[in-house]
Amino acid sequence: MYLKKLKLINFRSYDSIEVEFDKNLNVIIGKNDIGKSTILEALDIFFGQDKIKIDISDKNVYQGTDMAISCCFQIDTEKEYLIDTDVKTNLKDEFLLNNEGLLEIKKYWDCSKDKITATSLKTYIICEYPEQFYNSPLPTLKIEELKKILENIDNSNLTFALHEKIDRYELEGLEIGPYSSDMDNKIPIKIDKRKRADIRRAIYQVIDVEELRTLELPIDKEDSKNIWNSISNDLPLYFLFQSDRTNKDTDKEVQDPLKFITKTAIENVIDKLEEVKKLITDSAELIGNATIKKLEEMNTELAKVLKPDVSNKAWDS
Repeated sequence: MYLKKLKLINFRSYDSIEVEFDKNLNVIIGKNDIGKSTILEALDIFFGQDKIKIDISDKNVYQGTDMAISCCFQIDTEKEYLIDTDVKTNLKDEFLLNNEGLLEIKKYWDCSKDKITATSLKTYIICEYPEQFYNSPLPTLKIEELKKILENIDNSNLTFALHEKIDRYELEGLEIGPYSSDMDNKIPIKIDKRKRADIRRAIYQVIDVEELRTLELPIDKEDSKNIWNSISNDLPLYFLFQSDRTNKDTDKEVQDPLKFITKTAIENVIDKLEEVKKLITDSAELIGNATIKKLEEMNTELAKVLKPDVSNKAWDS
């Protein structure tokens, strides 16, 4: 996934602006105090690097009581994300992309009070969603709510068949998929009553999507937090460097990407490292126990309260 577009609403000097990015190299050129740094610092705020802190003074003084930073990402539409707790699904099939086929994440701050707090921030996915479920988007519904919708789709024959299959916990698919171009029957899909993603897929297959409507889907509420947690792990890395001073190896902005790279590399060999740690721990405890046993000859009471204690730090430290 890579950053394709940035949208700012009521942020500093911008009342509304869209900035498009190329996936290779981007250069921002302009006069002093025209808003170049604002674009870079807005990205720092969005990606949560905490070098720049959002403040009530960041709101455009001439516009409304809200402020928003949105980022649109080009994604692999075939990649699957764990937006539930059990089954992965892709964002395109879940109607979670915007009208350009991009993943659009909007961070919105309520600036109606005299300061910004943690509760001022709301996070949304901006997507083109089926009109039928605009008021109750399926990814936010609990499993019982989804089953109720599935069993009441306006198709009596299908409803009856689904009801029978679902109640018997049969996992084999029903023929409710769209007609294939090279075969004269419907493509079967699997439905598992216990999995929200399977039920949503069945509903999407059954309904006739008449019209799509732009939806701001909240992803910071309890029923939809999994969506944000899964997607956020795949976001591009963003680091803001200052070029008007000397950068040192010990600087946080230099250390952070190196730490991330180190952590990623360690995750690939963690099993081997754990084997090494066990060998070292076992060896250290063996020597420790032997030392305590020898100490018993000189001070029995002291030896009784001693034991080998091998402490470990995280591998990436």
